Amino acid sequence: MNKFSGLFLAVALGFSQSAFAGDAVRVGSEMHTVADTVSDMQFLAGFCEQVLDLDAGRVRAAIGTTMTKAEEDFGAQEFRSVMTQHRDARLTEYDLLPRVGSCIQKDLLVRMEGGKTGVDGPSFDCAQVSSDAERLVCADPGLWAYDRAAAFAKRDLGLEMASVGANSGPHALCDTSACLRDAYVAQLIVTIEKEHLVRQASARPAASRKSQHPAG
Repeated sequence: MNKFSGLFLAVALGFSQSAFAGDAVRVGSEMHTVADTVSDMQFLAGFCEQVLDLDAGRVRAAIGTTMTKAEEDFGAQEFRSVMTQHRDARLTEYDLLPRVGSCIQKDLLVRMEGGKTGVDGPSFDCAQVSSDAERLVCADPGLWAYDRAAAFAKRDLGLEMASVGANSGPHALCDTSACLRDAYVAQLIVTIEKEHLVRQASARPAASRKSQHPAG
């Protein structure tokens, strides 16, 4: 082998090794992305069915399909090992407000990756809308989880939540999706946090509450 051939072979080998390493990094990154999405879908199916009024059965079916394909693409043992690193352990340890926020976040993250969230519309019938704000919500899947979370707070928790179709309230002046999202967030935070603080106070022993406000 002459000097030129040896140099060419060394360069070629170096290139093939770096290309292989690059492929490995790309495949590993893709596997972690899929594992992350599956973990988010598991969170939705396991802990957001009531909060977002979603079809958990459909989400679980999509999880099965996604995992089967991932195991075929990346190898069953490798993918299952990565999945154990991505399993979300927070779950029901959260108080209500963070759990509502997490359910909305998981819906948005899964949508970004093209996954199934079980949320196929807002809490109201888009065929019966009567306001511009409602039409905006119907047209933007990124707002559906916010709307369903607000409906959960009103329906299941009995909290005061302004309807997106009302002529007054935080949504009334909105003409963009960003404005509506901010309105939902502000309303959910204020309303649920207030309820949480009220429940905390009512759960405290009477003597403890008195000691914080001594007479005189």
